[in-house]
Amino acid sequence: MNRSKFFLIVGALIILTPVFVYAQPRPPSVPVPLDGGLLALLAAGAVFGARKIKNTEA
Repeated sequence: MNRSKFFLIVGALIILTPVFVYAQPRPPSVPVPLDGGLLALLAAGAVFGARKIKNTEA
Protein backbone atom coordinates (compact mmCIF):
# COMPACT_ATOMS: atom_id res chain seq x y z
CA MET A 1 0.00 0.00 0.00
CA ASN A 2 2.84 2.38 0.85
CA ARG A 3 4.56 1.83 -2.50
CA SER A 4 1.40 2.45 -4.51
CA LYS A 5 0.79 5.72 -2.63
CA PHE A 6 4.33 6.80 -3.46
CA PHE A 7 3.84 6.12 -7.18
CA LEU A 8 0.47 7.85 -7.12
CA ILE A 9 1.93 10.98 -5.53
CA VAL A 10 4.99 11.03 -7.81
CA GLY A 11 2.81 10.47 -10.89
CA ALA A 12 0.47 13.29 -9.89
CA LEU A 13 3.44 15.63 -9.36
CA ILE A 14 4.90 14.75 -12.74
CA ILE A 15 1.59 15.33 -14.49
CA LEU A 16 0.64 18.53 -12.63
CA THR A 17 4.04 20.26 -12.47
CA PRO A 18 3.96 21.69 -16.04
CA VAL A 19 0.64 23.37 -15.24
CA PHE A 20 2.22 25.43 -12.47
CA VAL A 21 5.69 26.04 -13.95
CA TYR A 22 6.14 28.53 -16.75
CA ALA A 23 9.71 29.06 -17.91
CA GLN A 24 8.97 31.97 -20.22
CA PRO A 25 6.19 34.50 -20.64
CA ARG A 26 3.73 34.10 -23.48
CA PRO A 27 5.12 35.13 -26.86
CA PRO A 28 3.86 38.39 -28.34
CA SER A 29 0.96 38.11 -30.74
CA VAL A 30 2.89 39.51 -33.70
CA PRO A 31 2.19 37.41 -36.81
CA VAL A 32 5.20 35.72 -38.38
CA PRO A 33 5.42 36.07 -42.16
CA LEU A 34 5.65 32.82 -44.10
CA ASP A 35 7.93 33.59 -47.01
CA GLY A 36 10.40 31.94 -49.35
CA GLY A 37 12.02 29.64 -46.82
CA LEU A 38 8.79 27.77 -46.15
CA LEU A 39 7.96 27.63 -49.83
CA ALA A 40 11.40 26.18 -50.59
CA LEU A 41 10.89 23.47 -47.97
CA LEU A 42 7.47 22.61 -49.39
CA ALA A 43 8.84 22.44 -52.92
CA ALA A 44 11.75 20.23 -51.83
CA GLY A 45 9.34 17.92 -50.01
CA ALA A 46 7.10 17.67 -53.07
CA VAL A 47 10.05 16.84 -55.32
CA PHE A 48 11.37 14.28 -52.83
CA GLY A 49 7.94 12.65 -52.47
CA ALA A 50 7.36 12.51 -56.23
CA ARG A 51 10.78 10.98 -56.73
CA LYS A 52 10.13 8.33 -54.05
CA ILE A 53 6.78 7.44 -55.62
CA LYS A 54 8.35 7.21 -59.08
CA ASN A 55 11.15 4.91 -57.81
CA THR A 56 8.79 2.55 -55.99
CA GLU A 57 6.49 2.07 -59.01
CA ALA A 58 9.26 0.73 -61.23
